Amino acid sequence: NIHGIAAAVQSIRRPGLLIPHLHVASMRHLDWHRIYASGVRYIVFDKDNCLTAPHYDQLAEPLQTTWEECRHVFGSENLLLVSNSAGSSSDPQALAAETVSSNLGIPVLCHAAKKPSSQCARQVVEHFLSLALRRAESSPSLPLHVLVIGDRITTDMVFAQRIARCLAKIESDGDKHSVLVFSQSSYGEERDSARDVCV
Repeated sequence: NIHGIAAAVQSIRRPGLLIPHLHVASMRHLDWHRIYASGVRYIVFDKDNCLTAPHYDQLAEPLQTTWEECRHVFGSENLLLVSNSAGSSSDPQALAAETVSSNLGIPVLCHAAKKPSSQCARQVVEHFLSLALRRAESSPSLPLHVLVIGDRITTDMVFAQRIARCLAKIESDGDKHSVLVFSQSSYGEERDSARDVCV
């Protein structure tokens, strides 16, 4: 992934790009109601190690309850899976994207340029902006509050920063609304005792 390599090199000069806003052991620690109340309306999810075990297309069993709650609070259409496997250039016929979307019940972004490319970030913003436009039927209600959840700082964290820059082009305070929860082992064993964490 040339975009990931470039991001890693860039982060050597700008290590602040790799600092997440929040780090939790499991998505089960997130309070979706409080996140929604904070103003977040759209969420970008990574797949492997966040929603599924690596190379699997089914939701990890321990996440079933929190996933149902997340979809209920935000609405499935406001959640977007962006993976460097399903829906990426590694999935040219979008067969994996279709399977994952069916299994998880949310849209999967089909993107030629892998995360954390700026092109992919623009696609994410355009996707959510189109939702906002359709919902408002005129002009969208800005700002677009976007939460990014992933497990790799050199892709997902940099990706969140690039989404923020895209948002900043359409709103004056866009850089405040693209944030990342850096979630380790979110489908498996929990590594700490944190609970009820909210951005």
